[in-house]
Amino acid sequence: MYPESLILYNNRFRGQLPSTIGGMEVLNYLDLRGNAFSGLIPENIYRLHQLTHMYLGFNLFKGTISPLLGNLQSLEILMMQYNALTGSLPSTISTLTKLGKIFGLRDNYDRIIESYSMFPLCVTETLNLTANMLIGNMPQNLDNLVNLKNLDLSSNSINDILPEELFQMESLQELILSNNSFYGTIPQSYENFQGLDMYLDGNQLSGVIPPLSEGSLLNLGKLNRMTLTYCSIQFTN
Repeated sequence: MYPESLILYNNRFRGQLPSTIGGMEVLNYLDLRGNAFSGLIPENIYRLHQLTHMYLGFNLFKGTISPLLGNLQSLEILMMQYNALTGSLPSTISTLTKLGKIFGLRDNYDRIIESYSMFPLCVTETLNLTANMLIGNMPQNLDNLVNLKNLDLSSNSINDILPEELFQMESLQELILSNNSFYGTIPQSYENFQGLDMYLDGNQLSGVIPPLSEGSLLNLGKLNRMTLTYCSIQFTN
């Protein structure tokens, strides 16, 4: 009988992950973080249809992510950060309707995100794409992630204004856009947030902080924190 959980976190396993892992048909929790697994992610892993948690981060996996990822229809948590993955994220990820908690692809070697439109709209907690070589404009559909609480796009090369739609995501608790190339001014609608930590440092923002509708900048109202280090911002009352 095969186990339902396989937890090999933070050991010294190295080499290729055996393809026989695809035979563990009842596996729903797989944690391989903190090892030195290398080579391609075996395609048989996408036969684990009952898998709800898949942690492959902090290894040496290389190559592309297979479109067969879409077979994991029970998947709720996916973390693949700190590997050597390249290529494009398969569009089949948009079919993973239960992927609603964590989506982590931090610090891989290539720009694996080609279209933000592929993100499942059910992501409800954290979308972490820091240090993934993202370039160009902000996506137009992030505001569709109506339940998103934590968004981290820091340390990329996004070159755009801060879109008004981003500041209408009232469920956000943490917004991290540090170390990109955002420019222009901060929309007045930033005051819509309640309990938000907002990190905008290391960008090319300019202009003035718009005054809050019920007080001055010194009364930040609903914001918990705002960082603007290395920006050309002035403050008004």
